[in-house]
Amino acid sequence: MTLADVVAQLRTAVERLDQAAVGAARAQADLDQAHQHLTTAGTGSNHNEIRDAITEAETAAAKAGRLGNLLAKSAEAFSRCGNCLIPGSMPTLQANPDTSLPAAKRSSPAPDARRAGTDGSPRRVSRMPRPPAT
Repeated sequence: MTLADVVAQLRTAVERLDQAAVGAARAQADLDQAHQHLTTAGTGSNHNEIRDAITEAETAAAKAGRLGNLLAKSAEAFSRCGNCLIPGSMPTLQANPDTSLPAAKRSSPAPDARRAGTDGSPRRVSRMPRPPAT
């Protein structure tokens, strides 16, 4: 297996993770809207089933947001890995971590992220020495 083969596999994985992250963000938006409709419809109701449905819709939306966030971060990490191996080889990602989470739950940048480039990749990539030929 060549380095190009490894990068091609990484590229496929990144594209699939990115698509899944976009799908999770769409699901979160739909679930948020369902929660709003249930809340409006259930205003003034004391029925346990309606109150439970409202709570479950809110929980489902939050979980979809966390899933989308984790998928997007995973896609970014694999993309950085592929770009370290062959610079410029990875696709541009559609999903954006943290945008699918409620504002109060969005993570602040990690200390290392402040030193990173605008796309989160390191500003400078050092080259690893090649192993001696045998």
